[in-house]
Amino acid sequence: MVKLKLLAALALILFSFFSFALVETIPDNSLYHKTIDGKSASLAVFGVAQGTVSVSALDEKAFGVVKLGQNISAGGYSVAVEEISGNTAVLSLYTDGTKQKLFDPETGMSRSSLTLSSDTQFKAFTQDGTPILIGLGRVGSDWAEVFLSEEYDSGVLAINDSVKGKDFEFRANEIDYPGKFARFEISKIEAGNALSVSHSISGGRLSVRAFLQDKNGQIISDAACSASGAISGTLTFSGAWSDLGSDYEGSFQLSQLQYGVYQYTVSCADAHETVSRTANFAIQDPAPELAIISVNLKGTPEVDVPVQLITQIYSNNILHPYTASFYLDRGYGWVQFGTLTLRSEETASLTWTPKGEGVYKIKVELDSNHDIFEKNETNNIFEFNAAVSPPTSANYSYSLKKGWNLVQFISGAKVSSTCSETSAWAYSPKEKKYYGLSSSLEFANSTEGISFHERNGDASTMKSLAPFSSAWVYTNAECQLNSSIRSSLAPSAGGTNDLNLLKLEKGWNLILAQEWMKGNTLQHIFWNCGSMKAYYWDNSAQKWQGPLPDSYEITDSFLGESLAVKAGKECTLIG
Repeated sequence: MVKLKLLAALALILFSFFSFALVETIPDNSLYHKTIDGKSASLAVFGVAQGTVSVSALDEKAFGVVKLGQNISAGGYSVAVEEISGNTAVLSLYTDGTKQKLFDPETGMSRSSLTLSSDTQFKAFTQDGTPILIGLGRVGSDWAEVFLSEEYDSGVLAINDSVKGKDFEFRANEIDYPGKFARFEISKIEAGNALSVSHSISGGRLSVRAFLQDKNGQIISDAACSASGAISGTLTFSGAWSDLGSDYEGSFQLSQLQYGVYQYTVSCADAHETVSRTANFAIQDPAPELAIISVNLKGTPEVDVPVQLITQIYSNNILHPYTASFYLDRGYGWVQFGTLTLRSEETASLTWTPKGEGVYKIKVELDSNHDIFEKNETNNIFEFNAAVSPPTSANYSYSLKKGWNLVQFISGAKVSSTCSETSAWAYSPKEKKYYGLSSSLEFANSTEGISFHERNGDASTMKSLAPFSSAWVYTNAECQLNSSIRSSLAPSAGGTNDLNLLKLEKGWNLILAQEWMKGNTLQHIFWNCGSMKAYYWDNSAQKWQGPLPDSYEITDSFLGESLAVKAGKECTLIG
């Protein structure tokens, strides 16, 4: 019995010895937090790369479920859940009841609120330069799990490298770049020397206080400390620390003061060990500042095809409206073609429709009237070149049979044919009437053409299906009909031309079988049109085929064919 008790005691000792460390797999761009023996182990993983992983060991302040409109508080901060939509939540940071702006080091911009998806986090700096992390866990209909912490230590780790939190050390023992995860050994930091570091920023100076404590919390008087600045911006230190002593407040003069993120490292040592801490801080210059980060074109520049000019803007402490001016130069000098009035926007978008091919110089200028007195007036202009292609065309060809034929009709298309005697008509489902067309599928009567466009639109600004459906063409003999339309307005171009964005009128409609319909049944395509009948015109047999069953599936061979659909009610096609 005594032997069994001894074995049990030995097993307990061995279990305690080997269970002090655990191994956890943490996905990229995720937040790990766990309570172990009453203490918090928190690690944020921000970037799994080939052979390295970027991490931050965190000093967890609070974690819990927060109801919509309420907040969670800790360490002088509170995080409020302002809005919830699906798996996203809008969060705001407050100090003493005042909403705080957060500086995002990745974009160089400030945010007054955060929109996060579940299981994501946002790493930023508060207005006083304190590194902070806000995380979002699960999201319910009126609640969200919120995590609030300050950064304790950070680094880019290779295998066997580690960072230390307040109570735990995280050592990387596997980094899987294709799998986007890393595996860490988490172990308690045994009682020993601890380094306490704090900083403050005032009057263009960074002051750092550092001291080394033993395991009983007593300051080690004979410790030697030093510090250095690892600068990740343009700010420089006008001095250097050396031999700070055991309890010393050193000070750096901050020159080239700019809005940015910076870092310093403090090391203190006694006769037994050296302890180091790295800390980040941010500086937000109160002087107003505007700058253009980038200008990009959304879309491929082509003659008469609209594209979006998307301008990314950095702004800080802008209290008054200002303008963003847009200019073109084709070799004859700058010509202004647009102006936007802005205040605190991070992006500005303007539509540009090129009227000719070739290379354009484009310039965007912020605050061209100099209404805002800025610290730096030289970064408000952005210039680049844009190559505009000539208009491209989509071409269609139809072999017409003797008699009546249903062919694709796009209002505005150019049509040529080998047909000698023809009669052509376009149907307007809104008006339940036909409009006469010429052999080139243009409106025979210009007044009627204007009336048709007013009621139905055209291929670029459609109001109904009529400008993008089918036309009846009668010919006395077999012949060929060819049509051409600008590619941006063609059926495959998407946008406003997609039939699945348009309504069917109650009653008869002429529909073209389009690419998006392929593989779908009529029941799926016209599911919300009430009672429905569908036929197609057989040009060869000169008769209607149908009614087609609801289970009829649109195949490749049927694309481009014309369907006559009788809808029981107005409805919208959904692809």
